[in-house]
Amino acid sequence: MDSLPRIILGCIVIPVLAWLILSPVVFVWLHHFPADKDRIAKKSENILWAVYLGSFFALGLVLGAGLEEMLFFMPSDWGSYDHDGNYQTTRRSIALFFSSLSALFIAYIFGEYYRIREDNQQLHKRIEELSNSTR
Repeated sequence: MDSLPRIILGCIVIPVLAWLILSPVVFVWLHHFPADKDRIAKKSENILWAVYLGSFFALGLVLGAGLEEMLFFMPSDWGSYDHDGNYQTTRRSIALFFSSLSALFIAYIFGEYYRIREDNQQLHKRIEELSNSTR
């Protein structure tokens, strides 16, 4: 009976970990090959959103772990118990807060980059149309 919850947990954890590991790889691929991104966007926006969300969560986890290690100078007995009775260190709380802000900022920067890229493509098409009409 004890193995059934482990099997169910494994069926949930393994796909989530695969999603968190593969999403940043796919994000980098799509960032370097925008034609593939545009092709996937035409087929299904949901795939892109899954990649973006997975990349965002993976970035937050990596930044959080790194920031928590950077706060090594804070004693581990600084903290409090949450409503579930689990001890939460101040180091982890600060790292979570700043990693969330950093991940949101990076997501904003990439959003602006893609907006500018889209505007640039529209301007390039317009210039081609104008140069073809003047010939």
